[in-house]
Amino acid sequence: MTIITDILYGGIFSGIISYISSHYKNMNYIRIAAFLWGAPSLLFYLLYIASKYNKNILPDFISHAVYGTVLTIIALVVSYYLRFINPMLLVVGNFLFFAVCFYIYLHYKLYAI
Repeated sequence: MTIITDILYGGIFSGIISYISSHYKNMNYIRIAAFLWGAPSLLFYLLYIASKYNKNILPDFISHAVYGTVLTIIALVVSYYLRFINPMLLVVGNFLFFAVCFYIYLHYKLYAI
């Protein structure tokens, strides 16, 4: 039952961000959605989920969240400097960056560090 509750809460939060960002005609909604994504808005929820099952996992969870956040900051800085190129190239480039990072993370078993 707890998995269903977690999915429900996660879905509601994702739905709110999706709803806000779907109002793209008003730039303020896009800015709010970007802030919600960039702010640690999901961190408290993920910490809660992780701590429910094992209190000792939080240091590992936080460490790996930092690794992912560093990669996100790199992607954001590069995207910022390339923000005037074709938007589709920017989206594809960011997706490829994610795919390569995720592949390296799994392939080299960095999750075991």
